Amino acid sequence: MLEGLKIGADDYRAKSFSINLLRASINWLIAARILKESEHSITEIADMTGFCDAKCFREVFRKHFGVSLSEYRGKGMA
Repeated sequence: MLEGLKIGADDYRAKSFSINLLRASINWLIAARILKESEHSITEIADMTGFCDAKCFREVFRKHFGVSLSEYRGKGMA
């Protein structure tokens, strides 16, 4: 009866990937909101959202949102 409940390695990896993707998406939403609604520096926001440094944060932010941090903050994009 419990045989159908076994979780294989592939299932575990898929669920782990989904959780990590969700966590990353939430971090992006938090970073965007802090950027738009606060006066925190880029370095502070990178720190708050778990990035290793501001340079990495800038590069990945541009790839994710398609605009620079200053453009996003200045335009108040949502």
